[in-house]
Amino acid sequence: MLHYLRRVQVCRSTGITRRLPRIAVGVLCAGIAAAALPARLTGQTALLTDYGTHMEPALPSLPAAGGTFVDPTFHTTIMRLTDSNDGSDCRVEYSYWPTFNVNSTRASALCVNSGVDRTKIWTFDPTNFRRGSAILMPMLLQSSDAIWSASDPNIIYGHSITNLLVAFNASTQTTTTIKDFSGIVPSGGQLNQMSMSANDDEFAFHLTNSSGTPVGYIVWKRSTNTLLLNRAETGIDEVQIDKSGRYLEAGFTSGNNKIWDLQANPPTSTSLTWGTDGFFHHDSGHGTLFTYNGQGNGVAYRQSSAPHNLTALMALSSSNKTGHMSMRADNEGWGLISNYNNDGSGVTSPFDNEVFQVATDGSGEVRRIAHHRSVYNDYYDAPFANISPDGQFVAFSSNWGHASGRRDVFVAKIPPAPGSGTGTSAPPPPPPETLTCPAPATGAFTGCYYADDQFSTVAMTRTDSYPLAFDWGNGSPDPAVPVDHFSTRWQGNFNFNAASYTFTVTVDDGARLYVDGQLVLDKWLNEPATTYTVTRNMTAGTHAIRLDYYDAYAGATAKLSWASGSTAAPSTDTIAPSVPKGLAAYNIAATSFGVKWSASTDNVGVVGYRIELNGAVVANVSAPSGTISNVSCNKAYYVTVSAVDAAGNRSAYSSPLGVRTASCSTK
Repeated sequence: MLHYLRRVQVCRSTGITRRLPRIAVGVLCAGIAAAALPARLTGQTALLTDYGTHMEPALPSLPAAGGTFVDPTFHTTIMRLTDSNDGSDCRVEYSYWPTFNVNSTRASALCVNSGVDRTKIWTFDPTNFRRGSAILMPMLLQSSDAIWSASDPNIIYGHSITNLLVAFNASTQTTTTIKDFSGIVPSGGQLNQMSMSANDDEFAFHLTNSSGTPVGYIVWKRSTNTLLLNRAETGIDEVQIDKSGRYLEAGFTSGNNKIWDLQANPPTSTSLTWGTDGFFHHDSGHGTLFTYNGQGNGVAYRQSSAPHNLTALMALSSSNKTGHMSMRADNEGWGLISNYNNDGSGVTSPFDNEVFQVATDGSGEVRRIAHHRSVYNDYYDAPFANISPDGQFVAFSSNWGHASGRRDVFVAKIPPAPGSGTGTSAPPPPPPETLTCPAPATGAFTGCYYADDQFSTVAMTRTDSYPLAFDWGNGSPDPAVPVDHFSTRWQGNFNFNAASYTFTVTVDDGARLYVDGQLVLDKWLNEPATTYTVTRNMTAGTHAIRLDYYDAYAGATAKLSWASGSTAAPSTDTIAPSVPKGLAAYNIAATSFGVKWSASTDNVGVVGYRIELNGAVVANVSAPSGTISNVSCNKAYYVTVSAVDAAGNRSAYSSPLGVRTASCSTK
């Protein structure tokens, strides 16, 4: 005990603590104190919380599978889950694919049997820390990305080489087909890298072609049997749906990322750039991202609704180091990291070759769990640690000090982190985001809908096509908007010819119309639906149009259009707009689906787009998106789009986008 007190005194008196924030001093000193305490005072499961460098001692001898030993540095009890009797090689699948089921009564690992990767499942006793009997998942299922159900402890999801999403019941050892994706996956291609929301409802995959090259990704919603997103893109590294099912992270081999908001209609994305705020290794919580930032050599946390805004959690040594992240625990106040030296070297800096937790609140608190003892020689030597939903078990892979040796799966038992519950309920969702009105759209209106009639609180935003033609009756534009006493501001940039234009506005109740910031119509009063017109001479080019509107009570109507009268001399413009690119389908249902694309460019200005379905024109729209309705269920279609400018020049057609509508039955 005297030795312990001297260690604390040295920590507090040393000059280095004067250069640290107060919380870091507390964490560092507490960690040194804990490290100095003998095991009889701390107990085997007390976790170290310091920032010191802990060298790797001699390798402990390993028991047979199911046996346990104590980490000599961090005092955690560790089970060897697998050995040579389970396969010629066994490993954790990945840091965001869970080893443990929802109540930690089953555990899974990827083991090589007869040269084939198979998912092996054990019964597990979380109270007495024992593994039980084992079974193998059926051969028909892909084994590399199996995911345990978040609600049923017996169900684990996988997918087949024939692109079926399947649920396997580990108790009855039966399979149930959930969805056939064969009509969506490219011919000869595969579903890959499955992820799933925390309510077993949204599933995401990236898609490969017959050569195994990633060519896009999809998100499917089980409860409505609809595709929320069907995106054709190259350079894909991985995609992951978050626990809430609202946000999709799409990572690219460049280190850039897109964060998709699937609740937007159509879905919108925010782009991140490697070297600034992009990332590779990560995991997702409920509307959050826990990331290892290689460019900044540290760990960060961010809200998916504002992914440019990072909370720095801790810095890590940069030379030949990297790590994997896990947010599989219900308690999202802590993230799990398995750090490793990718040159196979030993410990030289704090947290080298370790599995540990860091608080996601930015406090800098850590909980150090174990040296994983895996010497990196190839990709599968990474520990890929993940944590159980109840936060009590951490699984990781290790070749146990032998760079070319077999790998096994190990499980560390730890006390739940502060703030964690029993693991039977999901954590509270993140606080609601504060909405702001986006910039005006081009060729369409940005619609900002307010929950009051004073343009004070934004309730929702969306892109509305020209012309505005809304008649909500006694209702409202959206459940997020009140039935009465709401207001809306529409803003857009549109191309006009040199001509006299008549603007027509129909409103119930009041409206103000602005052209290039100048008020041209002021009818700000309570009244039944009334139509007004105003004429303006417009020069050729782009002009800003804004309509402010409010509804007082009862009926709600808002309409705006314009038409030219006398025109200037015919345009001499002969340059067609650029070809629309990046076609993607979304909200794919049985009888309708949406399409969107990147806006075309033009020397004067794009005024609209033509959508064709199987070679027939089905819509003309002003914005780069549209909805195709009245189609047949479970049928393949192809969509092309062309752009047109003010002079009538039309671009070539886009590359065709293949879309198959949802099946005729949701059973």
